[in-house]
Amino acid sequence: MRFIDTNLFLRYFTRDDEKRAQDVLELLKRVERNEEKVITSPLVIFELVFTLESYYKVPRKEIKKLLQPILDLRGLRLDFKDLLESALELYSEQRISFT
Repeated sequence: MRFIDTNLFLRYFTRDDEKRAQDVLELLKRVERNEEKVITSPLVIFELVFTLESYYKVPRKEIKKLLQPILDLRGLRLDFKDLLESALELYSEQRISFT
């Protein structure tokens, strides 16, 4: 099982390195088809939200739209997934910190 860190998700979302973004897309497709199992952590999700909002200036609702399909991946293991989904919903609708 492979650990997915913040940088991989950022390459996919920002496409600042198209080759790496494509590689990550292929990995995520395998994870969705349950051909490959991966794991990430709540800390990675927190860091991803923070970086997308503060550095890349992505609006909150757009961050939710980007992250929800990731959280829904069949082959993704993520502790506290339900709690993170609830926090993401609140974060996108209200002026509260994701953390």
